[in-house]
Amino acid sequence: MNHSMLQQKARDTYAEELKRHQLERDQAAVTEQLLQEGLQASGDAQLRRTRLHKLSARREERVQGFLQALELKRANWLARLGTASA
Repeated sequence: MNHSMLQQKARDTYAEELKRHQLERDQAAVTEQLLQEGLQASGDAQLRRTRLHKLSARREERVQGFLQALELKRANWLARLGTASA
């Protein structure tokens, strides 16, 4: 394997590890939610999947909102920079 292939493999492995850790954290959060509601943590598998999906979807919405706000802030900054130098 050459250097660039090793780097790509390392990036892929790292990304998979991050995904696995996030899934573990999400599963723990869902378990905590179920326990707080008085439900069995190992109960209804469909309910667990639904909660995991909702948790993931909400996180994705927050990330997208953050990225959109960041892009808007950048665009505004560039616009001000352009008018300031004109």
